[in-house]
Amino acid sequence: MNRETKRKILNGKISEAELTAILDLEIKKAISMTVHRYSVVLALCLHDKLGFGEQRGQRFMKQVKEIFDAVNEGYVDFAEIEETVNKELGIDFRYK
Repeated sequence: MNRETKRKILNGKISEAELTAILDLEIKKAISMTVHRYSVVLALCLHDKLGFGEQRGQRFMKQVKEIFDAVNEGYVDFAEIEETVNKELGIDFRYK
């Protein structure tokens, strides 16, 4: 968010629609940054802790991207993936 936008908000010279659009953009930026950082940490953990090399690490990250693409395109439901992980791996990601 730039200074001009911040001034508009502080002075109350911004419409509700503009504010909503700004908030949506900031939320998308925050989500993108979080996913990026989580992916980097995941790749490092696979390499350092589990011995993944360059090729296997890249294949893994490609598979993760393909699964996210399948979810975004509606081929698979995220809840189904979560249920499968829970049943087959015994990992429960539900928030408590």
